[in-house]
Amino acid sequence: MNPLLPLSQSTGYAIQALSCLEEPGGQPYLVQVVAECTGISPSYLSKVMQRLAQKGLIVAKRGKNGGVVLARPAREITLYDLAEAVDGATWKDHCVMGLKDCSDERPCELHELWKATRDPLLARMRTLTLAELAANHAFSAKTCRSLHQGNKAGTTTSTCGCGSKD
Repeated sequence: MNPLLPLSQSTGYAIQALSCLEEPGGQPYLVQVVAECTGISPSYLSKVMQRLAQKGLIVAKRGKNGGVVLARPAREITLYDLAEAVDGATWKDHCVMGLKDCSDERPCELHELWKATRDPLLARMRTLTLAELAANHAFSAKTCRSLHQGNKAGTTTSTCGCGSKD
């Protein structure tokens, strides 16, 4: 993990994947469909989705009509929630220089500058919602699924952007 960019690639994947999901009570989508639409490895996405389900951000339903949906509305899920769910509680406490012993009691040379930069960033992350983040993504699992289901008639590639061939 780069200490200057404390959010992991997994958090970025979570944003993309959750942007595809419907609100609570909506149509569940298979992780495979979300993976195709986002271009994320299905096995890796499954692991990320497990963490999100354990933290209560999504609901996974088994069975014939199974899949995943958001556990609460996208306007109630923040970037901070996603980062904590995916990366754990300590992601935000990393030293900007990568030093393990850096703390308020034993600060590195950049500690105060990083703290002054980090705190407003964390405050914004607590207000930036999945709904706002999702507005910047062109893909959706609903669109992808409907295109794949309607694409059985003979065309060779979907037009949802996932690159899947039917």
